[in-house]
Amino acid sequence: MGFTPGTLVNLPIASVSWGNGSLSLVADLLSSLGARRTALFTTAAQAADRSLMDSVMTAAPTIVLTHSTFNAHVPAADVASAADVLLDNEIDSVVSVGGGSVIDAAKAALGHTIDAGRTRPRHVVVPTTLSGSELSHTFGVTETHGTSTFKRSHARLDVTADAIVYDERVVESTPGDLWLSSGVKAVDHAIEGLLGTEALPLVDSLAFSGIRRMVESLSAETSHRGAAQIAAWECYSHPQAMSYGLSHRLGHILGGTFGVPHSVTSAITLPAVLARMTPARPRTLAAIAQALDVSQPTPTRRTGARSQPDSASVLVREWCAELGLPTRLRDVDFAQADLDELGEMTASAYPSESAVLGTDARCRLRDLVRSMW
Repeated sequence: MGFTPGTLVNLPIASVSWGNGSLSLVADLLSSLGARRTALFTTAAQAADRSLMDSVMTAAPTIVLTHSTFNAHVPAADVASAADVLLDNEIDSVVSVGGGSVIDAAKAALGHTIDAGRTRPRHVVVPTTLSGSELSHTFGVTETHGTSTFKRSHARLDVTADAIVYDERVVESTPGDLWLSSGVKAVDHAIEGLLGTEALPLVDSLAFSGIRRMVESLSAETSHRGAAQIAAWECYSHPQAMSYGLSHRLGHILGGTFGVPHSVTSAITLPAVLARMTPARPRTLAAIAQALDVSQPTPTRRTGARSQPDSASVLVREWCAELGLPTRLRDVDFAQADLDELGEMTASAYPSESAVLGTDARCRLRDLVRSMW
């Protein structure tokens, strides 16, 4: 069976390294990028981890300062503070050690330096979760205007990472619940990428492989963190060819506006969204269900799947429950009185993503949100 003609454009990431001890490559990477004055961006908790910081400092001898004022959901104030660090200290390179919030804030801050007419610092990313932010040119920033708070998405090719380093030893100290929930977020990338695009031969096979590898590696997460890192890469191998869907958009509002931890939102939103997309994407959902079912061979294409499309949502929910993650909004103390506001905000901010629900999408979205509680 032939493929529909197409073109796939790669993001300008120069290198991706992986495996135990890969952190030691950072010095050579920085040297190849011409780094002389490097800023370390990380979280306060990781900055307090002496063993981790000693390893990072040894691997990146050009680090001249550490900035660790980063909070969840990437508040605009954090981005402005990070940009000031870059602009005021003649920083020519950044090493980001952290999860999606740190990496997104770094990308946003790099954008500020470009907009200020300065040469953009080079960026080496050492991820500590499975969120996949390091692989993309997109980032979210939570903006506050008066009493209104909203996490806005941005896309800039000019802030794409220069190099990525996945080191199994670096992620040994990542808390288990964060590791697991960020793995579900990675699977959400793969699934929404499959549902939101036409067939892409390379991207599709990697997405299905990533889904299966993540399910298997998280089920034995203490000894398979390296496999989970590769799975996250597969799930989000070509972000520029994929688009966020309704699950991610609901997650952005749940996190940015209502303060739900971003890492856990996919475990709540994805099963609910998939349950309502079966009529629109039956063949793709059947293949996704087969990828989630470890008793079946991993699919490589969207056609010919052996599973039923309506089992995809059930398998995701059961998997998240087995991992001990919250699967309902009430599990994260979301107020039932805020459900309709969540639905209205999502419908207003993301009409195209909401349209996948079919006719009378606003009403259907209200029912979907209520089912999540």
